Amino acid sequence: MSSKAAAASAAPLMPVESPVTGVNLALASLLVEAIKTRRKYISKSSSSPPKDDEKQSLLKNIENKATDATTAFLNELRNQVESSSASQRSKNSASAPTNCLKFLLEIISNESNSFHLRRAALVLIREILQRSSDARCYLASGETLLEIVSIVEGVQDAGEECDTTLSSGGRANETAISPAALFQQEAIELIHQLALQYGRLYPKFTVASRLLGDMSTSIHLQSQNIGAITGNRERSKNQRHNIHLIRKKRDEALERGTKACQSLEVMIARADYCFKVLLPRWGGFNKADDQVKEDKNITSISTSETPI
Repeated sequence: MSSKAAAASAAPLMPVESPVTGVNLALASLLVEAIKTRRKYISKSSSSPPKDDEKQSLLKNIENKATDATTAFLNELRNQVESSSASQRSKNSASAPTNCLKFLLEIISNESNSFHLRRAALVLIREILQRSSDARCYLASGETLLEIVSIVEGVQDAGEECDTTLSSGGRANETAISPAALFQQEAIELIHQLALQYGRLYPKFTVASRLLGDMSTSIHLQSQNIGAITGNRERSKNQRHNIHLIRKKRDEALERGTKACQSLEVMIARADYCFKVLLPRWGGFNKADDQVKEDKNITSISTSETPI
């Protein structure tokens, strides 16, 4: 074997196809690197807090790498959007931000992925939605937003399997919270932020925020009293049961609300007709008849005043 062949075999294999559909290899590589570094930082920061200066500096270094990777990805994404012409945008139904958003949504939708990886994808989703109107439009269209709401609601045992550590006094660490609960809380905060900033342009953001409103209250209470969760499992089950009943009533109201509104409209129309019969207006029963008479009077007056 020649030296060139040996060097080629020893060199690391580079991907020849983009792992992100509709995105070139350079941007896709930066996106994957941003996800990896952010996941590493989330994993390290979620473990026991560093006590010595060396571990703190190491964690800070990992955070800086994650921030730099995210910045590099966002800069390249902005450059590609600015460099693309209007003709290219019209030909492509989905832009680069939208394709990156689809890739990240697939990560958080896959239940087999760890919550650290899904949280890392959620951070990048937030950054893309803050910068791209095309991505916001895609999220608000179709069933994509409803699927995200279902994913957030379907997170199992959020806040229960907490890695609580006991201090010297035997009390649970109040800052401990499970990765599932953190993912659920961060996803709800993202939906609330989108509804607050862009709810007027995209009403579905407001609807999704209201659907997740009861869950955000429950998670907030759990995060404040995380030390008492392990000792009050029965109360947590009752809370989840109550939330389940609220969702069930909400679904029934959404299903029967349209028919109820139609019935009320018919009743109001009948009541209005009966009111006009019992208390007729001066000169006739219907407002339309009065309007026709007024138009005829105005026409006759205008024709009489027109010079011949």
